[in-house]
Amino acid sequence: MSSLCFSQKNRAWLNALIIIFLVLPLILPIELADAQVATIKTDKSRYKPGEVLNVSGQSSANDDLLIQVFNPRGLFVAISQVRADGQGNYQSNVMRFPPANTTSFSFGNYTVKTTSANSGASASTIVIFQPITAAAPPPSITGVDPASVGQGENIQLTISGRDFAQGATVSFSPSTGLTVSSTMFVDPGTIRISLSIAPSAPIGPRDVRITNPDGASGTLAAGFSITPDRIAPNWPAGNALTAFSISQTGLTLTWTAAADNVGVTGYRVYQGSTLLATVGGDVLTYTVTGLTSGTQYSFKVEAGDATNNWSTNGPSTTVTTLAPPAFDFAMSAIPVSGTIQQGQTATFAINIALTTGASRPVELDLGGRPPGATTMFSSTSGMPTFISTLTITTSSTTPAGTYRMTVFGYNPSGIGRNTTVTLTVTIPPPAQQPPPAPPQQPVPVPPPVAQQPQEPPPPKEPEQPSALPIAETSEVQPYLLPIVAVVVVVGAILGLLLYRRRMNRVDWDKVYGAKNEKVQIR
Repeated sequence: MSSLCFSQKNRAWLNALIIIFLVLPLILPIELADAQVATIKTDKSRYKPGEVLNVSGQSSANDDLLIQVFNPRGLFVAISQVRADGQGNYQSNVMRFPPANTTSFSFGNYTVKTTSANSGASASTIVIFQPITAAAPPPSITGVDPASVGQGENIQLTISGRDFAQGATVSFSPSTGLTVSSTMFVDPGTIRISLSIAPSAPIGPRDVRITNPDGASGTLAAGFSITPDRIAPNWPAGNALTAFSISQTGLTLTWTAAADNVGVTGYRVYQGSTLLATVGGDVLTYTVTGLTSGTQYSFKVEAGDATNNWSTNGPSTTVTTLAPPAFDFAMSAIPVSGTIQQGQTATFAINIALTTGASRPVELDLGGRPPGATTMFSSTSGMPTFISTLTITTSSTTPAGTYRMTVFGYNPSGIGRNTTVTLTVTIPPPAQQPPPAPPQQPVPVPPPVAQQPQEPPPPKEPEQPSALPIAETSEVQPYLLPIVAVVVVVGAILGLLLYRRRMNRVDWDKVYGAKNEKVQIR
């Protein structure tokens, strides 16, 4: 009987357990669906005396939450109850920290915990309760090193002063063309920055400002300035100056380009220490002329920029011009031909010009001289380049004709050159004879006239015969001279005839006087 009862009891318990296991799965999903993990956050991480601790977060909709605060020793110091809204959000001003440090509210880390009354889920966070401290003094700048930098430079700038804080920043005003790439806090009195100045940065002063993380700042007016570019161009590794097209008297130089923080604007080419030329920044070659053959020369190139900064370590090279060839010369004549008459003289300028090598003596000689002619050089030898005048004098016996003469120039070493001149000799024309006088025409003689005898006049002193009109013939035209001559001859004949007829009647004096009288009458 008892066993039966026991089995009936066990059966009752078994049925109850079965009902529980059948109903429990239907209830648990509803509870689990409503329960969510609670979250918590505070409005700040640090609180000073007298400030309010504000807590917010999220949990299940309409969930009741318990918010607790524990001091640094883990003791409970504050509690607050709050219900979440329909979206599960909650917020509560849990407590106000006391105005000073107390036993319960000592400075340090506080734990804030929120717990869901429905699900038991909780979350916590840490806040710091700290004392009120005096405001830090603003930073002050006393100097900047270097105080000025040229355009296009990249430098390390050191700023000195006091009350600099870790995390402080550096700025410039105006800031155009300036870039701060890094800032290093050394100590409260020193900050170093990496500063880049653009090539186009405006020239002039800049204000320097340091700002601490708390917002406090200090400024040094015109504490830094930008100057024109002051860095000379530099030559990259492997730079070279090369010579090519080397001849006896010249060569061409070429070089690698230089670099500059702003830009290369020109190159200077030197021969030794002498400046040969300045070329543009985009020109990398230069031709040198006027050199001496077989001679060693040194050349150098330097680069410059727009602000007249010039490098001093440019590339250089040493070159020897080609050796001169063997000595040689050339000959020519001016004029190359001429024409003269027998007995006349001709001259030719013989030019002896150096063409290659060093000048050496040259001697002159002439071949093909005209017969009966004499020749002479103004200089029979000389050092090229020189000019010698060849003089050729013919005689009356020099045959007429054309003569091709060769002027020889030779050096004792065996080098000879020549040139030719041509001389034509002609016979002079015969001398012109005066034209013959025209034949004289006979002049008719008139018959003698009979004269009565006269008493001779008393003797007179002989008079000097007066000048005959013939004496004035110097003023008579040349064509009257023959007529005058005929008249004189006829008069003489008539006088002679009369003289012979009258010799018996008159004496000599009378005849002479009559003759003179007649002549004077004529």
